[in-house]
Amino acid sequence: GRWDGKKRFYSRDSRSFLSGFLPFVLENFGKRKWEVNAEDTRGLVLTTERTLDRKRSKPYARLEDLRSYQRTNIQKFLTHRLFASNMSLDWTRGVLKMPTRSGKTATVTRLIEALDVPTLYIVDRLDSLYQSQEEFQKWCDLPTGIVGDGTFQPATVTFAMIQTLDRRLNDSTTLRELQKEKERNNEKEKYLKQRIGEWKNFLKTIECLVIDECHKCDVGNIYHKVAVQCHNARYRIGISATPMMRLASPMTCGFDW
Repeated sequence: GRWDGKKRFYSRDSRSFLSGFLPFVLENFGKRKWEVNAEDTRGLVLTTERTLDRKRSKPYARLEDLRSYQRTNIQKFLTHRLFASNMSLDWTRGVLKMPTRSGKTATVTRLIEALDVPTLYIVDRLDSLYQSQEEFQKWCDLPTGIVGDGTFQPATVTFAMIQTLDRRLNDSTTLRELQKEKERNNEKEKYLKQRIGEWKNFLKTIECLVIDECHKCDVGNIYHKVAVQCHNARYRIGISATPMMRLASPMTCGFDW
């Protein structure tokens, strides 16, 4: 049939929607007085209504040398909660809308410092790779590493080129193609298997995913493919001056990373 001009983010086949739309779903269901029961199978900490008032250990962020709007962004991220009919949960993802020269690196750095977990910080340009790392080191002393520009040196906070991550994801496809050939190249296969294992083990360690210029994300593109491989990343932060621009994808809004 003909397209009616509407975008639909709920799949009838899988009976699911992008997880980043959960706040919108809860808000709109709440307006209609509909009951919504939540179940989180990712292993994150869920808190029932009866225990909300108990003391919870929270990440500590150093805010004294930041501007007021930077402090507000960090505090909102660290304290944001979603409420369903049966429970509430920390909503540990979001998009930082910050224009150029607004101190976004300092803001994200202090947020990463407060979380203090293995972090993957994705950029799309070579100059941004080293510039982001250099700026980060001015504000925080957590160990940093590089994945890109011919280097694979992960650390507590790893700055990575999206193009390098794309090539790493394609290793599995290349390996399958090699294994179909009549004349097998055992050395190349061994090398690719080692790289694939190294890559998968690295992504398993990531607990915080940061994507610079996140308005470039779209369902099925390389940003999305990398994001869904970071299964253990409970913290997901997008950075963009124009997250809701006309050409921005529903991925930015849904933030299914």
